[in-house]
Amino acid sequence: MTKVVVQNGRRELTRGQMAKAVRNAGDKRPDGMEKASEARIKLSRSIIDYVNSCGSAWITSPPATRPMRLECLEGSDVPDELKKRGLTLVERGTETRIFGHMPVEAPGYRQRAKAQNPFVVVKLWEIDLPK
Repeated sequence: MTKVVVQNGRRELTRGQMAKAVRNAGDKRPDGMEKASEARIKLSRSIIDYVNSCGSAWITSPPATRPMRLECLEGSDVPDELKKRGLTLVERGTETRIFGHMPVEAPGYRQRAKAQNPFVVVKLWEIDLPK
């Protein structure tokens, strides 16, 4: 039985233990959370597709993570629609985002374009997905 010395923590592992650790590496995420189930992956994809089609909200977390983070413009009906579909949403406050751009005056023109405010307040929501 050959032992392998691992640098972090100076722990000694046999080749079999090392092979098992490598095989099981995909079962846990680096932060200790469990691997996403197929049902959660499908649900998160459908939520992302729906939210992207609305145009007034965005999913800002990686797919299938728990909880998913939703950001939407004030007055958006996306959170209400997701609640109607049976999802649990928790409001987490507001943040300011840079959205769009400010038009600038083109050379040679005397009229100045109306300046748009690039800062937009968005509401933050967390969507609780099943394990």
